[in-house]
Amino acid sequence: MVFGRSTPSGSAACDYEAWLLRLANGFGSPNILTTTHICTWNILFGSKYTFGTATPQPHYEDSRCILLWGANPLATFPTSAQRISRARAKGAKLIVIDPRQHRLAREADCWLRVRPGGDSALALGMIHVLIEEKLYDEDFVRDWTNGPFLVRADTQRLLTARDLSPTSSPDAFVVWDAERNEPAMYHPDTGYAKKDVKPSLVGDFSCRLSTGAAVSVRPAFALLADRAAQYAPERSEAITWVAPETVRSAVRLFATEKPSSYFTWAGLEMHTNAMQTNRAVCCFYGLTGQYDTRGSNVLMAVTPSHVVYHFDYGFFHFFGNAGQSRRIG
Repeated sequence: MVFGRSTPSGSAACDYEAWLLRLANGFGSPNILTTTHICTWNILFGSKYTFGTATPQPHYEDSRCILLWGANPLATFPTSAQRISRARAKGAKLIVIDPRQHRLAREADCWLRVRPGGDSALALGMIHVLIEEKLYDEDFVRDWTNGPFLVRADTQRLLTARDLSPTSSPDAFVVWDAERNEPAMYHPDTGYAKKDVKPSLVGDFSCRLSTGAAVSVRPAFALLADRAAQYAPERSEAITWVAPETVRSAVRLFATEKPSSYFTWAGLEMHTNAMQTNRAVCCFYGLTGQYDTRGSNVLMAVTPSHVVYHFDYGFFHFFGNAGQSRRIG
């Protein structure tokens, strides 16, 4: 006996999948026929490499602005489309980034008709606008990202406390304290070694290594700003096909109509550069300082309970654990 289901992407399979697996388990069948996709790989792991977790789900109900990038929920996620429609009825703004002018694109407050494959350049251009127009959350960048960590000019790697002192922890990083005008150590477990450190986000500095040599360093945020500036909307229009003012209008809308949420899907997944494209989009979102906040993209807590499908087979047990979503951190 073989039990099959359709893709959750374009159907309601996600609502009944667990019960179908339980039915198969009741029959004693290990044969589950399902679809698998390459389109979720970059979404899941691009986010994990950037946030440390899979992309939090959009909390459409309380969003004041919704960004759909390479996704058309009307065609692929009917339940999400309903939630977006209700949010729109309450006044939420809508930004759509898609080469096709589908219905949601026609109804959007801002439609960016990006050239297929030009999404990475567009994401970097949007990051540039955030930084140039100071629309990013500076406190969030300082407190919750590695933006202040210093990067060595010679190796392009993060400067560690061990680089400055052979007795220091190799897991501690270094920022430039603007208050004391000197390097300061930061350890992920204990925080800063000194009180009242104000890490710099921009600037060129020099640090003395344990070998006695001096090395030029810059904050990671400054390097991101430099990279994004190469794709300013006025410079990257030939790549993205999106007018600079349209890009700037979309960024301003997303950064000011808070809380804002975003959702990406297969439109960003089918290119050789898909992983870094997703990471660029994650960075754009992260700079707005809304990670895991109500009305934005939220890590939903999972109620402790026994799984519906109650697998008895080793394969099922492994598959079930791998497929479940759990809050990290």
